[in-house]
Amino acid sequence: MTQVNGNIATYYFGLFMTAVAGCATTPLVWTRGVATWFVRKRGLALGLTVTGSGIAGILTPAFLGALIDRYTWRGGYVGLGVVAALAIGPVAFLFYEKGNEPHPVAARQPVVRSGLELGEVLRSVRFWKIGIGFFLIGSIVSALGVHLVPLLTDPKIGLRRDAALQVAGVLGAAVTIGRLGAGYIVDRFHPPFVAGISVSLPIIGLLLVNGASPPYWALILAVITFGLAGGSEVDLIPYLTARYFGLKSYGKAYG
Repeated sequence: MTQVNGNIATYYFGLFMTAVAGCATTPLVWTRGVATWFVRKRGLALGLTVTGSGIAGILTPAFLGALIDRYTWRGGYVGLGVVAALAIGPVAFLFYEKGNEPHPVAARQPVVRSGLELGEVLRSVRFWKIGIGFFLIGSIVSALGVHLVPLLTDPKIGLRRDAALQVAGVLGAAVTIGRLGAGYIVDRFHPPFVAGISVSLPIIGLLLVNGASPPYWALILAVITFGLAGGSEVDLIPYLTARYFGLKSYGKAYG
């Protein structure tokens, strides 16, 4: 990406390779490791884990902005690459599935690879309910996240760009709260009910901004509902996958 110089092919190739490499750093990979260690408090453990990326989402814009101001946008990409490289050490030395540690405790038994085979997962009605449900809510939450600032600066809402950015900044905090909160609550209440309530929150938010020049408090509350839903979605998918299909085909079922 640092070599992009007005060539659209280089730009597309850089984004494509970043996305391909980045697939291995998504919750699909590291939630499996966490799920092997926790059962009774698995929701909270997963919530704490995915909260990390939410906190990074709050801190990174300021860090990146400072790099761009001093070293241009190319320096910003280099800085992000350095931060990613710094993660290699902790991951290599500290991140293990249960039973696969370099020096496992003798009394500890390797994790049981229990659960459904992929074919059984795909034949499950529950799998398709979860998949279709999160596909629908993911489409909405993703669209709202990507287009939030343009939506807020639309003449119908009428915010200036600086004000829109301030409102959009609430999204990162709401995502973090949503991830941690959903993880805590899902250990205590029926998971489908938690999922249903969490992913229905954007409906409230969309109704709040459906009108000409909605009040500022309504915009803030709407963005909070978007963030809570987006945060809980990332937490609930790995939790439901592990709970209902087990760890035997976890990666395939999650994917």
